Amino acid sequence: MKYEVSQQQYVDFLNTLTPAQTSARATTTSGDRQGIREVSGKYATSTPYVAANRLSWVDGAAYLDWAGLRPMTELEYEKAARGFSGPVANEYAWGTTNLQSTGGSGNYSNLGDATETVSQGNAVYSGSNPGGPARVGIFAGEGSSRESAGAGYWGVMELSGNLWERTVSGGNADGRAYRGYHGNGMLADQGVGDVETWPGYENAGITGSAGSGFRGGNFTSNGGNDLCTSDRNNGSTSNVLRDSWYGFRGVRGVPDDGLYEVNVVIVGEGSVTKVPDLEAYEPGSEVELTATPAVGWVFSSWTGDVEVIYDATITITVEKNITIVAVFSLYDNETAVVEVVNPATGVTWMDRNLGASRA
Repeated sequence: MKYEVSQQQYVDFLNTLTPAQTSARATTTSGDRQGIREVSGKYATSTPYVAANRLSWVDGAAYLDWAGLRPMTELEYEKAARGFSGPVANEYAWGTTNLQSTGGSGNYSNLGDATETVSQGNAVYSGSNPGGPARVGIFAGEGSSRESAGAGYWGVMELSGNLWERTVSGGNADGRAYRGYHGNGMLADQGVGDVETWPGYENAGITGSAGSGFRGGNFTSNGGNDLCTSDRNNGSTSNVLRDSWYGFRGVRGVPDDGLYEVNVVIVGEGSVTKVPDLEAYEPGSEVELTATPAVGWVFSSWTGDVEVIYDATITITVEKNITIVAVFSLYDNETAVVEVVNPATGVTWMDRNLGASRA
């Protein structure tokens, strides 16, 4: 994402969820320019263009799963900032050591509007903020340079300052287990992301934050090391809380040339195994999928980019990016299909009535 998630983007996300999911993901605590509120059963914000703050790792992961994105790694953060340039000691995301203050909240104008601007500066940090995070992309304008816009190598904004970047840590085993899978647009019933290997994944949902960390500083940082591209002091610091200076930003990987993904979406409760289980496959690869229902559930069918199939184990040939849906249904023992044998005649048939008999 070129910009941090804005408050309007997060509101749009909340308004697509079920009531139970929304209750889990809504963040309406006031202060520090957090303007999201519930209005007549829907969510709105008074500061739609301001970066969304008070987001926990669980909140951000749910948003990215819903949006078909994924968290970025620490290395991707540095790549977005530095690009192909060599490292410069104590540099910021714009490639130099020149950090310019806005001079304080008095130099901001049109607060909360799409035209929110500031007369000077190139980063939002302590003593240089408007009482919280600023509008996303606030320093970029016609004729601005990379340094004056506070932009990374490819124009990614606010990588230094405004809100903490939440990254996948390279400093511990939980972070290194990350496989880079993208979200599939669906959340678990309780409103959490459910992409395996993302930091915080526990028991079929992302409910923790182990393997995540912080990079890039925020609007309360003192303008020193926190904002520097190579500062890794908080790179392995995980936290599940919501706070005023926590935001989020997602990325989407570009598949390797000639390789394809096999994405599995689960409806109901159960699991799916892939053999071989790879991030991407060469054209013509065969992949075996096996659906295993949870207790009290039965496997119903495969749908998606295949014709409806009822066998629990199937083999597919990969010739393109594929999304396959595994559908599980609650087990109903009153209408279960059973094999019935007439003891007198030995005739066998299938019946949906457990108490059935036939002469």
